[in-house]
Amino acid sequence: MLLFKLAEFQNQFPLVEKKKSGKNWLRILIFATTLLCFCLIPPNVYTSWWGIYPILTFYFLPQVTSFLNHMFLDNVLEVFCLHFRDINRRLKQEVSRVSVALTLSQTVKFKQLEELSFLHYNLVHLVLAINNLFDVTTLASMVLWFGNIISALYSLIESFLKDNFLPLQIRFYLFCNVINYLLWLFIVVRMYSRTQREANETSGYIHQIWNQHFQKKNLSEKTRHLQLISCRLLNTKLIFNARGFFRLDETFFHIMIVAVMTYLVILIQFRI
Repeated sequence: MLLFKLAEFQNQFPLVEKKKSGKNWLRILIFATTLLCFCLIPPNVYTSWWGIYPILTFYFLPQVTSFLNHMFLDNVLEVFCLHFRDINRRLKQEVSRVSVALTLSQTVKFKQLEELSFLHYNLVHLVLAINNLFDVTTLASMVLWFGNIISALYSLIESFLKDNFLPLQIRFYLFCNVINYLLWLFIVVRMYSRTQREANETSGYIHQIWNQHFQKKNLSEKTRHLQLISCRLLNTKLIFNARGFFRLDETFFHIMIVAVMTYLVILIQFRI
């Protein structure tokens, strides 16, 4: 239902800028590292009494499922990002036109600005509604991610600190897992922060148009209405979060890295 609403937006407001290619190298890389991790599974796993099926069921299957879910969400968020970028492009053109105009009140398309502000408002609420459908998936994925990367990093570090020797294949297997986890976290944070950044830039352009009117002392009834539009956009900030537990932006990447390093220091210090 929500995707049908997004399709209606695309029909009513067709995009000038189409989806950019060349950003799939991250997905290719994470698929390659996942496949490499599967190929580097230690041989003793195949000969053990439990076999390979528990690893596939409780390790690879949740990891691949989480990756595919967030890749689908990444595709959806990219469409929203392009819509927000298109709104910002139109507002940039209006800012440039107003800055060089002699009579500002004759150049500003107030109706277009009003339509763009309503479009931005509806897009923000629609993207938040879609993101709410993935809240539980994101929380579960982050919990699994945190446990898995700590386990892989701790095993890799301990193999160098202690006298017990791990075969090169197992060390390379652990290293590929760490790279895979970091790539997944980077992709998730990038898709949220990219959309959030484009959406929250819109209010600044409306405010620039209002400031230029104010500096020129052109304070008609229509230009005063720009101030109300600017205030509405300033109060319609796009903020992604996972059920209110944490915000999904660039700061989350730093928080997770610091948390992982803190736990690793504790585990190594006490030799748990």
